Formats: sequence, structure tokens, C-alpha cells
Amino acid sequence: MIDSKYLPSRKFVTALGIAAFLILAAWGISLIKPGTPHAKIVTINNPASSIQVDTDTDGLPDWEEALYGTDPHNPDTAGDGMTDGEKIQESRDPTLPNTAAIGMAPTNLFSTTTVAESNAIAAANDNLNATEKLAHDLFSNIIAAQPVGGSLDQNTVNMLADQAIGNLPQKNFIGTTTMTGLHFIPIDQANIHAQITAYRSAFYLATDGIKALLGQDAAAFNANSASGDMSGAQTAVLKIIASYQAIAQTLIRMPLPAIPESLGAETHLAIVNDLQGLAALDRDILASNKNNDSASIYADLQNYIGLTSNLVASLYLMDTNLGIARSNN
Repeated sequence: MIDSKYLPSRKFVTALGIAAFLILAAWGISLIKPGTPHAKIVTINNPASSIQVDTDTDGLPDWEEALYGTDPHNPDTAGDGMTDGEKIQESRDPTLPNTAAIGMAPTNLFSTTTVAESNAIAAANDNLNATEKLAHDLFSNIIAAQPVGGSLDQNTVNMLADQAIGNLPQKNFIGTTTMTGLHFIPIDQANIHAQITAYRSAFYLATDGIKALLGQDAAAFNANSASGDMSGAQTAVLKIIASYQAIAQTLIRMPLPAIPESLGAETHLAIVNDLQGLAALDRDILASNKNNDSASIYADLQNYIGLTSNLVASLYLMDTNLGIARSNN
């Protein structure tokens, strides 16, 4: 049966999650420097989320061994020839041997009451937000993995923290516009130069405000992160969101003299979707702040770096192809 003493209460987890806000949000925001980003694609690598402390290699991590009351140094706690991990997979109590005759139902199956209690614990955990789950998992891992008569070394604690952070739910912020949503116009070979010139001017005017916008939302979040409450940034960020959306809509409606799926069309579309993605990401940060969900904000800020870098790279590519020279570009 799961020993719930290793599972912190919802009140404790909530308090710890709020305390973690300053650490995660401040660290994530520190990655973002207000101003013009470099035209470089940034790849965010998650920490080693697959690392698990499993001393006896029985398929049951040490922290889960503590939950079930098994020996983390013995792969077969009950000594009946079946590993603790295998028993859990078959809904058996790993602390009890199977004494049933061959062909008979195992005698060490979990009772319906135990299964119900375990399901209730799992359901309660499912209702936690990302920050509460992070605090819950990290707390449970560290406490349950404590060796008998000793304490965890710092490397193990760091590994468990990396694992918890690496298991944060990843969100994909990208716009919903497709190639068919753009306003393509037939290419007139006799007037192609005039068409491209008109598009170049319209594109320049529509996108020239992006450079000034990038980093403003991060700066607004940064200015409010010291208090652990980003609600003060809401008004400013909502205006930035509206600007992202307005530019995206202008680009969608803009006459585009290009062949669908061509490099120019693909890059134009990428800019639209990155702007829509940034708007969605900023909305998610504001919503996560209301829920005291700093872990989600941390994950969002990592996505912010990638989105802004991709957007700047696409703008640089379009400017190069169209011969646009922006000031301080």
C-alpha cells in the first residue's frame, strides 16, 4: 500500500510552489535581455529528465520504493523470485510473497481498497498545477530517496531537481494560420517589379514595429517578478499582445506576390505564426501567474527565447531577400 507520509499535503505543496515562484520566474526572466535579440536560432535542451535513482535496478525508482514500503537495495523484497517493479506492474503488493499454487490467482494482489486509495492519490496529484506538481515530485523524491542512516549527496539532489524540472509539461506556442490563409495575388510578369516593390514597402511598414515590441513584454514581466506577482504587468502586456495580433493580421491580409510553399511565402507565414505564438505565450504567462503557477511561467519563458529568436531570424531573411536595410538591424 502507498505510504502517504511521503506525499506532502496540498497546503504544503501550494505554499512551497508559491515560494518557488521567485526562484523559477526570476531565473527564467534572467535569460531574456530586453532589447533587440540576435538573429540566431536558440535551441532549448531539457535537463536529463530520464534520470531515475534505482539502486537495486528492479524497475522501481527509490522514491517509489519508499511509497510502497519496499527495500530500495533489494530487487525482490518479498523473496519470491519476482522483482518489486514487476509486481507493481501486475497490481501486486511487492512486500508480500505469492503463496498461491501454480495456475491459481496470486495471493498478493492489492485489495480494492488499496487500489481505490492509490487512485485517489493519483487523482489528487492530477489536479495540481505545474508548480505544485514540481514541488510535490521534488519533495517526494528527495525525502523518499534518503538512504538509511545517511543523507543524499548534493549531486543526487541536483539530479533529482534536474529531473523534476525536465518533467515540466512542454507547451508549443505557434500560430494557427496556414498557407491558404495568406492573401496571394497572381504574379504579373509584366509588372513583377512593381508588385515586389509594393510588397516590399508594405512589409517594411507592417513589420518595422516588431523590433521595438520584442523584449517589452519580457521587461514588463521582469519589472514585476521581484514581488512574485506579475499582475502589475497585465495592462502593458495586454497592449503588446494586441500589437502582436494586429501586425499578424496585417501580414495575413497583405497582397503577397509569391508562389505558395516558396521560400518567401514560407518565411512570411513563419513570421505570422511566431507573432501569434508570442501573443498566446504572453496570455499563458498572465493566466499562470493568476494560478501561482511559476513552473509554467518558467517553461513559457524558455519558449519565449526560441520564438523571439526564430522571429528575428525570419525577419532578417526577408529583409535580406527584399533588400531592406533597417536602422540598427
